[in-house]
Amino acid sequence: MAIYNAAKIVTRIFEMLTQVVQMFVLPATSRLAQDGNNASLRSMLEKILFATLAGMVPWHWCSFSCFIHGNVLYGNRYGEAAILLQIFSLLSFSTPFLAVAWNALMGLGEARASCYLGLVMLVVALVLYALFIPLLGSQGAALAFALATAIIALLAMVMLRRFVPVTLSGIASRWRDVRTFAVKRAQQTMGRF
Repeated sequence: MAIYNAAKIVTRIFEMLTQVVQMFVLPATSRLAQDGNNASLRSMLEKILFATLAGMVPWHWCSFSCFIHGNVLYGNRYGEAAILLQIFSLLSFSTPFLAVAWNALMGLGEARASCYLGLVMLVVALVLYALFIPLLGSQGAALAFALATAIIALLAMVMLRRFVPVTLSGIASRWRDVRTFAVKRAQQTMGRF
């Protein structure tokens, strides 16, 4: 279990992502929903999803490729952790959806839906752990964790879509908005010097 715990430490970046997303999504969703500004709410959620997904791609690439040999982070001490780190790197794709959808539901005043998601996540995780750990050991635990997160992220997005029609094509189309923001921000920053 020491190998699993050593590899799991790397997943703290996903916990930090969830907390950062919460600081922005929950109050902004609440304000926009209270104002009845659904178009801006959808736009904001799609932009945040695009930005968090785009930000996690380098993390996924780095954690997947750099840890192939397992010696990058832990030296020879936990060489078997490489496959666990690769499995945990899959969280780069599901965590942004989970973080944004869960916090948006809370911001919309859907505390019951968030509570439901928490209970379903517990049941799904327990079932997956019971299935995978006896078969695959620590790799099964990592796989169960990644699958449980992906399943709950999907469920959270389905629940969110009942209130805000966020789509994958809408998220993908936000690259222009993010680029425009980055260019304007760079120009403002350069103008100060």
